[in-house]
Amino acid sequence: MYQIILEPRVKKVLKKINRKDYNRMLLVFFRLSKDPFVGGKLRGKYEGCYAIRVWPYRLLYKVEKGKLIVVIFKIGPRRDVYK
Repeated sequence: MYQIILEPRVKKVLKKINRKDYNRMLLVFFRLSKDPFVGGKLRGKYEGCYAIRVWPYRLLYKVEKGKLIVVIFKIGPRRDVYK
């Protein structure tokens, strides 16, 4: 099982979202801890990272296979998260 690490700016966003979306995020965190490769692989600026959709948000993360760690570094609406 992979360990989930949230960057400080992700924690800040999580404090602001409503309870329903927050609960959806928790389910995705659990899913990622079991299989972090369910998200789509990204190209370009975020080469080597992954994204998963948690409507209405996108969650960007990177996987450190050797350490069994998933680092979630960005959460936001699709129009803003890739900027």
